[in-house]
Formats: sequence, C-alpha cells, structure tokens
Amino acid sequence: MHHAYIYEGVRSLMPSLAKDSQERFDFTKDHDPDVSVQSFEKFGIEEARGLRETAALKSVSGRGLFVIAVA
Repeated sequence: MHHAYIYEGVRSLMPSLAKDSQERFDFTKDHDPDVSVQSFEKFGIEEARGLRETAALKSVSGRGLFVIAVA
C-alpha cells in the first residue's frame, strides 16, 4: 500500500469513492474517527494547513484515510 493515491473524476462520484476507499483500505467501522471525507470549492494555503493539522493528530488505528474533493 502506498502513502497516497489520487483519483480524478466527477464530484458526484465522491460518496461511492469514499465508501470504496474505506472498504479497500479496511476502514470498515461506521463513523471511523480515522476517516476524513471533505469537499472544498477551492483548495488553497489555508485549506492545506487545515488538512495538515488534521493529519498531524494521533489516529486511533495508527493510520488515516483522507478523501478530498475539490471543485
């Protein structure tokens, strides 16, 4: 497993992509605290800083899954 993956496509597929990613990487609990699904209209410096701060928090399982959509 790599440390990062990128998917490109239409925004309407994000819910199914998030669900598939959770299953593929074995994050199967509902409302898993180690899973972050976010959508942004723009992704600038402030959004990147917020994501970095969230990623720096200690995870419950020792790993995290971030699914991010940008318009």
